[in-house]
Amino acid sequence: MKQESIRIYGTAPFHIVLIHGGPGAPGEMAPIAKKLQDHYGMLEPFQTKDSIDAQLEELHTTLQKYADLPVILVGFSWGALLSLLYTHLHPHSVQKLILIGSPPLEQEYAATIQKTRKNRMTEEAWHNLETIKNLIAKGYAERDILLQKIAELLLHIDNYLPLTKPSPIKVEADIFRSVWKEAEEKRKKGIFLQTARLIQCPIVVIHGEYDPHPFQGIIEPLKKAKKQIRTILLKECGHYPWIEKKAQADFYRALKKELICS
Repeated sequence: MKQESIRIYGTAPFHIVLIHGGPGAPGEMAPIAKKLQDHYGMLEPFQTKDSIDAQLEELHTTLQKYADLPVILVGFSWGALLSLLYTHLHPHSVQKLILIGSPPLEQEYAATIQKTRKNRMTEEAWHNLETIKNLIAKGYAERDILLQKIAELLLHIDNYLPLTKPSPIKVEADIFRSVWKEAEEKRKKGIFLQTARLIQCPIVVIHGEYDPHPFQGIIEPLKKAKKQIRTILLKECGHYPWIEKKAQADFYRALKKELICS
């Protein structure tokens, strides 16, 4: 069976595009699309390739075929970084960039993620997490299942008070391992910061205060890049704002306000 490559919500025009994270977590933004589909035409493309360049090309092909350009790109987690790179490559295709739960743009902020997670976990849970990560890195045969276990372990670590679990999806460990390795290299070389300097469209950052990905790791580099940005820091909110009991309503209120096509 051919892998699903895009989901379409609402009716045309399709000016809003939701970019999932992972890498290799296609479909995780479906709850947002389903919540808002009565008000907006939305696309949820899946990134199925195992390199950043290939994912960028895949996304461009999809938007050329299905989207009413220019679009508002809503990137979550890894999808925020991919959206940043895409906007730089295709500036005329994007009118606004919304980054939700973005990883840090610079390496100096990245080390705090694991430290924060470790401080929130028991020693046993941390040991289990590291063991699973090592098995995935070594190419263990059941790595898709193992990556799903990591997601389950981090659910209550990365989120403040989740109402529900994120929607069940089939995670792709090979895509995660290959693409994230590239992403880390780009971050170490300062590519994301360089890219941010060249983006001209409005940038909006929506971030949970409890998210282990440090808010400063996205805000400070953007300031360094001399970007005029709108920031929305959600209290009592972790990495997945749309499942947070205390922040869900504020998240959707803020997102709707930004989903205004010019």
